[in-house]
Amino acid sequence: MKGIDLYQGDSKNGTSSVLKTIPEKAYRESDFVIVKSTQGLSYGHTSFFYHMTDRTLSDGKLAGAYHYAAGHDPEREADYFISIVKPYLGKIILCLDWESGQNAAWGETSWAKHFVEHVRKTTGLTTFLYTGLEGSRQCSNLIGLSPLWFAGYPRPLSKNWTVPAFHYNLGKWKDYAIWQYTNSGEEVDRNTTVLTESEWMSYAGPVQDAPDNKAYPGIIPALPPRGYYQLYDGMTTLKDYPTQIKRLQTALNWALADSPGYQPLTVDGKYGKNTEAAVKLYQKTYGLKEDGLWGRECNEELERISLYNKRNAVNRT
Repeated sequence: MKGIDLYQGDSKNGTSSVLKTIPEKAYRESDFVIVKSTQGLSYGHTSFFYHMTDRTLSDGKLAGAYHYAAGHDPEREADYFISIVKPYLGKIILCLDWESGQNAAWGETSWAKHFVEHVRKTTGLTTFLYTGLEGSRQCSNLIGLSPLWFAGYPRPLSKNWTVPAFHYNLGKWKDYAIWQYTNSGEEVDRNTTVLTESEWMSYAGPVQDAPDNKAYPGIIPALPPRGYYQLYDGMTTLKDYPTQIKRLQTALNWALADSPGYQPLTVDGKYGKNTEAAVKLYQKTYGLKEDGLWGRECNEELERISLYNKRNAVNRT
């Protein structure tokens, strides 16, 4: 099977699933698509991941998500990764991107293993390791734990789906599961895999003890004329602010139910410091600007999650 991996730079505007010309053509020809979901502990382009993964699954293609390691605490990075990809668990494969750029832990031999083991402990799922020759040597302790998604680019770079001869010595890894044989120098990352469709899906699930999802049962809050709610709203203001802020607080309690250490808000219609902190956590969890203001983007993210769950009939009782 053939496929591509994508990041926000492949989109025409950096957020939507409308791709640039060459990635779009390659997408239409692909059997699988792996999309960047997260990097480090925060990432400003999760909307592209959501839009592109929704499109990929809707088109009946195999799908995956990758996290770009930044070298912070590996369990915290893994938790962030899981929080973003959790609506798709059981439907996509999970991957860790291990390379030198913007990675403070590059050269360490235990970081990637801690990340992979934490993902398995939390979700029951296997994480693929994306890396090149040097990274594969650093992460040899993942042999038997992670299938290898190998990055190696024979020259000249291929500009089509003709897979070049493989001349790399993978050592104890012996073989790859996925091979990225061109990079963005050809304007799209092309890949091939030795996996069958059923093998691919076996890595996607079933999920063990993974965070479940449910269709949002509440009402999405209407925004005030200025376009957002802020600290102290509902305390001194009149109008219908308290009613809408109660809806906001209910939404936060639902969306953050699986966040470690989250204490549910009292639904009182007052935008106090606890509500502001919960809004910031919500924004961080879902890749939004962390300003503590509940506005259009917060509502749109809530609608996206709810729409996804309704379309896929995923409910928690």
